[in-house]
Amino acid sequence: MVKKFTFLDAVKDSVKSFGEKTLLGKCDVISFVLLFLFFIDCSFSGGGKYLEIGPISFRMAVAGAAFIFALPKLISNIKKYIKNPLFYMFFAFLIYLIFSAIIGLKAQNNMLVLISDIKGFMWLFTVPALVITVDSKKRFNGIMNAIVIGAFIQAAIVLVIHFGCCLIEDGIKYFYQPMMDLQICVINTISNTVFRIFMRSSPYMILACVIVFFKQLKQEKIKIK
Repeated sequence: MVKKFTFLDAVKDSVKSFGEKTLLGKCDVISFVLLFLFFIDCSFSGGGKYLEIGPISFRMAVAGAAFIFALPKLISNIKKYIKNPLFYMFFAFLIYLIFSAIIGLKAQNNMLVLISDIKGFMWLFTVPALVITVDSKKRFNGIMNAIVIGAFIQAAIVLVIHFGCCLIEDGIKYFYQPMMDLQICVINTISNTVFRIFMRSSPYMILACVIVFFKQLKQEKIKIK
């Protein structure tokens, strides 16, 4: 009788494979796992404010760490990656951003706006991390799956909020402000039993539906999962 390959077996194989890799290989795997978590987070948590340490959110920490762990692979294959036009554009914009920040500081412009803009542009560091780390069809599919997983969590949040608002008396007051503060969604009342829940990550839901649709087109029959 053939033993069924379980999820636990897959985890054990992955851990064993990771342990056998070189330091460079381990950094590469860690960078990809962090990017996987980054896209799950983006796909359901809106502004990503649900977990913060000071000004640093979970999403920012994961994105920054993914870039750092991608650096060893970049340095060891610098001749390969330096020819990529995306890197020219990335570093050109980075220089422009630093130059603009210096001008803004000298002009004594609003520091809150300056810091907010710099933090917003820091997401561009995921671009080189993606180019370096997502270098195979398997990994590309992994990122697509991360978006689908995040969208599934997003849908679950919508259902929980909607049922909570319907089943709990004045339930909206328990969800409205916390969801606003966490930048996850905005809740509007349509009737006593119908609520409009606008998720800040809703564009990822559209993308996830497109991904699932094309995945299904490749199958010979409907795959429920």
